[in-house]
Amino acid sequence: GESDEMKLAAKAAQLRTSERVTEPVDLRPYLAVRQNEVSFGWTLANGVLESPNSNRTPVVIDLVPPAEYSLIAEVEPLGDNRGPVFALSAGGKRVHVLLDFNGASAIENVDGRSVTANPTRREGTFLERGKKSKIVCTVRDGRIHVSVDGTTVIDFTGSFDRLSQNLNWDPEDTD
Repeated sequence: GESDEMKLAAKAAQLRTSERVTEPVDLRPYLAVRQNEVSFGWTLANGVLESPNSNRTPVVIDLVPPAEYSLIAEVEPLGDNRGPVFALSAGGKRVHVLLDFNGASAIENVDGRSVTANPTRREGTFLERGKKSKIVCTVRDGRIHVSVDGTTVIDFTGSFDRLSQNLNWDPEDTD
């Protein structure tokens, strides 16, 4: 029989060449908690990824998504720090979705403007400490939609050329 590693490699190749994924893919096997992430305080045990309570501590999902996809994550904030940040691929660009970042959520950057002053900014807190929430980030041609527990938080429609990566994130890491 095929090894689990070979099955994952085959599935990753299929996903990379598909225009649209038609079946759900559990991303946990693709999580790569690298040594520098362990030093930041990330842990992965029993299918649960736990982040440190600090800023800018990324973990990599070692998979390139197709052009259109949805990323679904169940999160449970354990502290009062800022919420999660998801790096999404949209139109060949990396963009960041910030949730509950200093009392607001947004895509960063839109029209060169950060989370503090762009048209996707939405005031409010959408995640509750100690409560699991379902986050859905959906990327379609010309649209990024983000919801928390079924409530729309961000809904960007337009050219992905308007989006850019904030230089606070590692500009060398563009996958």
